Amino acid sequence: MLIGRASVDPLLRVMALASALYWATHTYLTSFAVHWPSTFASLSLLAYGGEFALGGLLCLTIAERRFNGRSCFIACAFCSSISQIVFGPSGAVAPGWRGAVPALIWIAAVAAIVAGARWNDAATGMFGRQTKAIRLIGLATYPLYLLHNEIGTAAIVSLEVSPWLIMAIMIGASIGVAACLEPAIQIPLKAWLNVRAAASPL
Repeated sequence: MLIGRASVDPLLRVMALASALYWATHTYLTSFAVHWPSTFASLSLLAYGGEFALGGLLCLTIAERRFNGRSCFIACAFCSSISQIVFGPSGAVAPGWRGAVPALIWIAAVAAIVAGARWNDAATGMFGRQTKAIRLIGLATYPLYLLHNEIGTAAIVSLEVSPWLIMAIMIGASIGVAACLEPAIQIPLKAWLNVRAAASPL
């Protein structure tokens, strides 16, 4: 799709619907003590596809400044994302506020992301010289997402130090990846994709 410069819009819509259907079915079956195979759900992005679809659809909507028939798919992606946070891998709602608090934090974060993307130019002018540092911190969130679970858990077990220290190390490593490794991979990859896209008959 990148080489052919095809729109990801149809793929995101399918992901949103598939994830919403998965969570609706998953929640229904769990009430009868029937569980989906979690490995398949994770690898196929059925469990987490709603988050990816929501981000992509919101990005397209903000860039084009119109919904373009996406509102239903955005709603599906939003509902599946909330379901994944509240129900999680166990398939059961966390007691009390333990299920609601993460969902509320996530909703606030999504609203902040949308606001930041919508008023990016105004924010850039407001923060001035700090914009570059803030952008770097934002770029570091994706490496943090990739590193924090497996590597963080392994570090806690093997190093036997405070989880707070490990968290600080993970944040520092993520900023390092965003500042150094990510541009080193992204720039040549973009150049290669541009060359392939220019030669593609699509």
